[in-house]
Amino acid sequence: MKARLNQFMQYLRSDRSQKGQDFPEYALILGTVAVVALAVLAPLRQAIITAFNFAISALQAAVGG
Repeated sequence: MKARLNQFMQYLRSDRSQKGQDFPEYALILGTVAVVALAVLAPLRQAIITAFNFAISALQAAVGG
């Protein structure tokens, strides 16, 4: 019985040491995704601007502006 109690107490201690790690892990993942997104989108900047300008021109022509 004492051995099981010791195992349970050890489990509680180890579980407590894991709390609070979620935020830093998610922050690292979010930072990595942001860096990758910038690296992918930076070379496409002019193409994206051209596509948006084309869409704006098409919408303005459709409205009659």
